[in-house]
Amino acid sequence: MGIKNKLFGTPEAVAAHQQASRNLERYNNPDTDDTDPGYLAANERKGETAKDVPWYRR
Repeated sequence: MGIKNKLFGTPEAVAAHQQASRNLERYNNPDTDDTDPGYLAANERKGETAKDVPWYRR
């Protein structure tokens, strides 16, 4: 892994995290609460993808 990927994250990891963020955004409405299985799965996926992306790229 090169220094650029260590600093900025791989393009694939950044794209996966951005997609997970967009998927989670679908559940950001007044009709959904934090016990909805879809919300919980999307939140879990976003947390998993965040591990591979530096905090300043999230």
